[in-house]
Amino acid sequence: MAPNIHVISFVLLSFLLQVGHGKCPPSFHCGNLGDIRFPFTNRERPECGLLSIYNCEDRDPEAIKTIKNNGKWFFVEEIGMSNITVRDNELGDLLLSGSCGAFSKNFTFITDSPFFDASINPSVILYTCKRTLNLSSALYFFNSTVCPDDDIFYKMYHYSVSTQDFAISTYPEDHYKNCSIVQLPNSGKGIMPDGKVEVDLFRMMSDKMTIEIQVTHQCDSCYHLEGGQCQLDKNGKFFCAKEKTRKALLMAAGNASSNCNLVMLANNSILNSS
Repeated sequence: MAPNIHVISFVLLSFLLQVGHGKCPPSFHCGNLGDIRFPFTNRERPECGLLSIYNCEDRDPEAIKTIKNNGKWFFVEEIGMSNITVRDNELGDLLLSGSCGAFSKNFTFITDSPFFDASINPSVILYTCKRTLNLSSALYFFNSTVCPDDDIFYKMYHYSVSTQDFAISTYPEDHYKNCSIVQLPNSGKGIMPDGKVEVDLFRMMSDKMTIEIQVTHQCDSCYHLEGGQCQLDKNGKFFCAKEKTRKALLMAAGNASSNCNLVMLANNSILNSS
């Protein structure tokens, strides 16, 4: 019985430390990235933002800063008020070596957070089709034959494409229904000064992407106007956890921890007397 009590006490103590940080500061210093603000935060205070930046606390200001997304690590190049520029080394190596593997899967920054949406700006959607399908370009689409076995069709965008819209939008499925679809960051070299389209896909794509972060109105108001933290209740509905909520959690956890300590003292007394 006693070991279980120790485990419970340890869990409660960890919880107390987690919720007991106190009020979030307006910004965090992050080395060569300067001061970062909500929706960004450092890894030591994840409750103070929606996107955690790693290595902000490194004593070397030039230390590489990273962010993890969908199980993949990205190098952070720059952070603005509502955007972040990251670099994907894996994609960069494939583009530099001229490997068609660069067009085989998404190298996008995906979010399933209910509190914000992320848009890659600029980006290009590619339809990679086996050449044996003998497909022609759909309206407003261009075709690249840079890969030996595939035709790659793409359409130039002059605006950011939301990752959410990308996931649910309607593609020209009738025409490209047997093709794979990927979204890649654009280097900005897609449209040339003379109006022609860059035909070298390896030059058109980039290993760097700027992600625009659009926080929901509810979450933005919760943090900036009410000083709270964006959370979901047990039913998956939004609620703004404010200071009173935090204090209530601390009190409840503190009471539970005290009860555990009393039980442990009672157990020790029984063991000593026997």
